[in-house]
Amino acid sequence: MWQVLAYRDRYQVTDPVYPLGPNVQDGERGDAYAIATRALEAITSTGDNENRPAVRSGPRAMKRGPAVLADARAHAEQVRREADERTRREHAEREHQRATGRVW
Repeated sequence: MWQVLAYRDRYQVTDPVYPLGPNVQDGERGDAYAIATRALEAITSTGDNENRPAVRSGPRAMKRGPAVLADARAHAEQVRREADERTRREHAEREHQRATGRVW
């Protein structure tokens, strides 16, 4: 599966019908296409002639979305606070150096 995702990402394939986009035979992309094709066949073959259940169309539910966003916001706030504190300390240190005459 990772080969298919990597191929789609690297070659910016957005086709919703053909997972690998147009067939490419030449060069490095042709080699990558062949590898991705084998990977796609491996994850989509059922091994018998049974019908596979229909895949739900449309976007999938984002159940973890709010939790992920909350974590990202908390991390961003922490990084912002640390940067502000670092800036405050550096400013205070520069002022102290100017006051004591240790400026280069």
